[in-house]
Parts: sequence; C-alpha cells; structure tokens
Amino acid sequence: MGTDYRAKIAAVSKAEVHFDILSSSTALTEPQCSLTLFQGLPKAGKLETIIQKCVELGISEVVPVAMERSVVRLSKKLERYQRVAMEASKQSRRGVIPRVGGLIEPKEIDPAAFDALLLAYELESEHSIKNVLDALDGNIKRVGVIIGPEGGISDEEAKLFASLGAQSFSLGHRILRTET
Repeated sequence: MGTDYRAKIAAVSKAEVHFDILSSSTALTEPQCSLTLFQGLPKAGKLETIIQKCVELGISEVVPVAMERSVVRLSKKLERYQRVAMEASKQSRRGVIPRVGGLIEPKEIDPAAFDALLLAYELESEHSIKNVLDALDGNIKRVGVIIGPEGGISDEEAKLFASLGAQSFSLGHRILRTET
C-alpha cells in the first residue's frame, strides 16, 4: 500500500526541492483491503462526485463502465478525473492516490483480479450486503464492487456478471441514486 515519510528539506532550486528522509512508516490512512469500484457511467457531472467521495472513503480504484442503461458516454476527462482523485487523496491525507481507469465494457471486468466480486443489484431479494460480507473469507485482500448507472442494471448485464462469478447483494428496499 502507501508509505508515509517524514523528511527535511535539504536543498531548494527553481526546478527542484531535495529532501532528506528522516523516517518512513506504513500509511495509517490506507485500508488493509483493496477495493475497486466498477461504476456504471452516470449522467454528466456525477462521476467527479463519485470519485471524490470514494477516494475520501478509501477506495483503491474507480473504473467507469459503459452499461446498457448509461445515458451518456465518457468524455475525454480522464486526466481531470485523476486530478479529482489526487485532490481528494490530499484532502483526506491518504497514503496513495487511487487510480481512475479508462472506460470499459461490462465483459472486460476480470474476476480473476479479485478475491471477491460483488454486484449491488436492485432485484436481489435473497442476499443482503451484511450476509454476503459475513460469508466472505477473512483473508480477502482485493474486492471489486459493481454499481449500476441511473436506471439500474439490465437483466442481461446481471446474467453476465453472475457468469463472471459476481455475488449479487441488496442494499435494502429503497432504490438509491448511483452516486449514493
């Protein structure tokens, strides 16, 4: 994960600042489990808020996903989104700057990259987030969470995610906004 450094300024020039490292330690602000958010592409403007708040909460990576019910397509704002992640990291004193990935299709999610792949699905009635998390092995290090766009996840996408091994769960009886 991240490393925190305690340093002393050794030299300053117009182009550089040199430091002497006095000590280093594991970043205390980083979670032990790496969490990747696969976010169904929301309407314009909402992705920045999602990135900002998720970074503040400790997410490791945000990957926008072009889903069937996504109403817009990602503009060429990847650099801007990465800057939002950097600013949110600084504000929340994170030890790392989470990555914002480029736009992918649902079929491009690689379940092998995760110890658990979870799907927040509004039509799930059997599994709550609590019992899904309780059932996970305590040695989980990498988790992927899929959140749909406005309008939710289509039946075909839900079937695709299930075929990838995603465990669907309910967030309760209310329908939440994608940014929530």
